[in-house]
Amino acid sequence: MHLFLETNHISLTKARKGHSTMENVQYTNGDYQYAFISEEAIEILRYTGNDSKLNVPESLDFLPVARIGDEALKGCSSLTNVVICEGIQHIGTRAFSGCCSLASINIPASVVSIADSAFEGCPASLVFIVHPNSAGHRWAIANHQHIDTFSSSFLYGFYNQWPERAVVEKYVGDGGNVVLPHELDGYPVVCVWERAFRGCQSLTGIVFPEGLEGIAEEAFCHCSSLTHIVLPNGLKYIGSWAFSDCKSLRRVVIPASVTSIGVDAFAGCADDLTLIVEKDSYAHHWAEEMRYPYLYPDDGD
Repeated sequence: MHLFLETNHISLTKARKGHSTMENVQYTNGDYQYAFISEEAIEILRYTGNDSKLNVPESLDFLPVARIGDEALKGCSSLTNVVICEGIQHIGTRAFSGCCSLASINIPASVVSIADSAFEGCPASLVFIVHPNSAGHRWAIANHQHIDTFSSSFLYGFYNQWPERAVVEKYVGDGGNVVLPHELDGYPVVCVWERAFRGCQSLTGIVFPEGLEGIAEEAFCHCSSLTHIVLPNGLKYIGSWAFSDCKSLRRVVIPASVTSIGVDAFAGCADDLTLIVEKDSYAHHWAEEMRYPYLYPDDGD
């Protein structure tokens, strides 16, 4: 293999000496076909493999990849997850069109241009993992795509009902007592999404920001080290199983702003779980109906 690459590299070096020699010449490296776009950079013309998870390389035959060409991965129905390596700068027209199984694509900060039709025909649920304020981030927002971007310990995205506000989709930190920020990259945090903290057994506490409107299904289920939580004023709903199987959870303060609590939101919590509710609030009536012990805020312990 080393001899092949070395020999191939020598022949390419010879080709560079005359620009006309490089025109319309295609080269092959494994599952990739490529061509020169300058004397020192290449573009991927076609991917011919059938991998489900793919890292698009930053170089082929020791030559930097600058561009994913037009229709280069068109119709690659086996692809589910793609990572574009740092250094690639351009994504061409219909480069990933018709990738009908594509679930996520990671676009590096080095990418400076993406054709409008680069992902046409991909699933509506396709997740773009991008860097804050990068070209990929801006493109995904402009094209109304589903976005995840890493910011500190949180993976967040955007949804149609909250186009300018962040939804926390995944916690990737080390646990302990976590403070959920009011904003992520300038976007107000509006919701903790489904299974965002699910199974985080190292989570011992969570501080919620004012302005949070929702905690979705299973957001904190199986967080077995949580002992008490104070939900913020302004919260509107708590999803089904949101705190289920938090076996150490003994006390939850629920504000009067909550108007919806889903099925088994607190199922499997500590046997002595007590809800702190405002008198005559939705949470008060829900606790009575579901036969949860409850106290009013002024009742103390």
